Amino acid sequence: MAGFAPQSLTALIERVASGRSSPMREIDRALERIASLDPELRSFARVADRASLSASMRDGPLAGVALGVKDLFDTFDLDTDYGSPLYARHRPRADAALVAQARALGCAIIGKTVTTEFAYASDVPTLNPHSAAHTPGASSSGSAAAVAAGLV
Repeated sequence: MAGFAPQSLTALIERVASGRSSPMREIDRALERIASLDPELRSFARVADRASLSASMRDGPLAGVALGVKDLFDTFDLDTDYGSPLYARHRPRADAALVAQARALGCAIIGKTVTTEFAYASDVPTLNPHSAAHTPGASSSGSAAAVAAGLV
């Protein structure tokens, strides 16, 4: 399971800016990549549904960019578990500052990536997309695997 070719942020932004693609089309492509590979890779703790992504789309220089947010950072529209069963189905009231800034620039928060419990050392189910014999990392394992596999 090697994944998809790395995504060029510059090329994505140019496709949208030039009209060769639309922000929602780029988000749909990311959702397709995630649906195709993540059931085995397990880099996402949860993925936003298309309808909520479409409703929350904003203009901005990063419109069409699918951003996976580590499950340590609050998102008002997706549960944030902090990698812990103690916070299962916890829904924060507001976005973390970095999430709010990303949204203001047009990013679509496509999902929450797997993290270790409270970003501390523990096992995670996420696989390294390039070698099952190696770890994708620790607290940022989901984020690392999602990027390495070309999902976001």
